Amino acid sequence: MNREEFQKAISADTLTAVDFWAAWCGPCRTIQPIFKNLSEKFLGEGNFSKYRCRGEP
Repeated sequence: MNREEFQKAISADTLTAVDFWAAWCGPCRTIQPIFKNLSEKFLGEGNFSKYRCRGEP
C-alpha cells in the first residue's frame, strides 16, 4: 500500500483496518498472523490493508 492507496482506503465509507509495519519490527511480525486471520474471518465486511512504514515519506 502506498500513500495514495492509504488515503483512498481511509476515505472509504467502510471499516478499514491498517497494519503499519516494518521488516525490522518484532511486534509487527508477531501481529502478522493475527491480522491475516482477522482479514480472512471478516472478508467482505471491511478493508484490511498493510502499510509498510519504511520507504514512504
